[in-house]
Amino acid sequence: MANKSLQEEKRIPVEQLTVGMFVVGLDISWMKTPFLSHKRLIRQSEDIALLKESGVKLVTIDPSRGKDAEPQPDASEEQSIVECTPAALGLDPAPLETINQKRAPTLEEARAIRAEATVAVEKIFEGVKNGTPIDGTATKGIVDKLLNSILDSQDHLLHLLHIRQYDANLYAHAVDVCSLALVVGNLSGLPNTKLERLGVGALLHDIGQMRLPRNLLRKPGTYTDQERKLVQIHPSLGVTLLSQVGGVHEESIHIVAEHPERCNGSGYPNRMRAPDISTMTQIVAIADVYDAMLSSRGGRIPLQPAQAVRQLYQAGVANEFDMALIQATIGYLGIYPVGSLLELTTGEQAIVVELHPTETLHPYVRLIKNQHGEHYTTSTIVNIGVSDNGGEERNIRKILDPAKEGVGIEAYL
Repeated sequence: MANKSLQEEKRIPVEQLTVGMFVVGLDISWMKTPFLSHKRLIRQSEDIALLKESGVKLVTIDPSRGKDAEPQPDASEEQSIVECTPAALGLDPAPLETINQKRAPTLEEARAIRAEATVAVEKIFEGVKNGTPIDGTATKGIVDKLLNSILDSQDHLLHLLHIRQYDANLYAHAVDVCSLALVVGNLSGLPNTKLERLGVGALLHDIGQMRLPRNLLRKPGTYTDQERKLVQIHPSLGVTLLSQVGGVHEESIHIVAEHPERCNGSGYPNRMRAPDISTMTQIVAIADVYDAMLSSRGGRIPLQPAQAVRQLYQAGVANEFDMALIQATIGYLGIYPVGSLLELTTGEQAIVVELHPTETLHPYVRLIKNQHGEHYTTSTIVNIGVSDNGGEERNIRKILDPAKEGVGIEAYL
C-alpha cells in the first residue's frame, strides 16, 4: 500500500497548486516557510501565497489525500515538461533529484528514532555512573541523527513531546530537550557547526546528575534545602566529567555549566546575568524548563502543554530568558500546542491538530465530542475563530486534561 501511495504522488509547479490539494513535499526546507507541518492540506489561497513568498517553486502533492492536479492539454504537454525542468526554474538539478527521492519520516519512524536515541543516551549516562568515559563521537552521532530527523519533519517532534507519557526518565528528557533546542536553534539561524555544539550541550546538560545519589534523583516530592543544594552542584559535576573527555567543544561544556542560570540573576550556580549567558545556553535552558513542566520529575504535577507555554511566557516577562528566544520557542510550539485538548465556546471538545501559520490563537482542531459529551461519528477539522458555513463561531473556552476526560490524544493525531 505504501508503494502505491508513493507512486500516486506528483511534483508540480507551485503555480498549479490549488485549494484542496494535499502537499507532502517542497523543493526547500519546511523550516524556511511559515508552516510548522511537513504535510498539510491547502485550505485557503493565502497558504499558496505564503509558499510562493518563501521561494517555493515546486511542490509534491498526494492526490489520494486531496485534489489532483488538472491534466495539461496534449498540445502543450512537451512545453509543460520543459517548463518544469530544474534549469527552467533556476534550480540545481542534483538537490531536486534528492528531494524527489527523499520523503519525511512517518510518526512511527520518528518515534523509533527518539527511542533509539533514548537507549543510546541511557548507555552514555549509565556508563558515566559506572566510570566509563563519555564517547564524544557517539554523542555527536545521536545529535546528527536527531537533527536530520527534525529538519525532515519537525511537526513530528511536537507530537512526540505532547503525547508521550509524563514519565521521570532522565534519558528521554535529555533527548527531548536536545530535539526542541535544535529546532529553536535552527529557527534562530544558527549554522550547522553551532547546531551540533548546541545539540551536544543539550544532550549532556544533566550528565552531572549521574554522580548524585540515585535515591536523591528518584525521590518523590520536593527536596529539602540541603538536598536542593546538593542537586545544584550537578552542572559543576558535568563540567568535570566533560573536561576529562576529548572531542567535546568548549561551547557545549559552557551549556552544561550554565544551563540553570537566568538572565535576571535568579539562577545558579553563579548567579550570572545577561548578557554573560550565551544564546545557545539560553535555548537549552528554555527547552529544559518547558520539558520539565510536562513531566513528573522531581515530584511535580505535569502541566498541560498550553499551561506550560503560558508559564514559559511569564518567565520571559520576568526576564529569566531573552524574550526574543521565548517568542521563537512559543512561535514553534504555539499558544495552544498540537495535542492540546480544548473545550470550545460551543460546548464541544476538540484536539489541536495543526497550528495556523499566522494566527496563533486560531489553531486547526479536530472536533471529537458535541456539547452533550457524545463522540462525533464523523471526524471534522475546523479553524478556531472562523464561522463554519455561516454557523456559530467556535472559540476556546478552556484547556482540559486528557487523563481526566478519558481522551487518548494519540488516536486523533
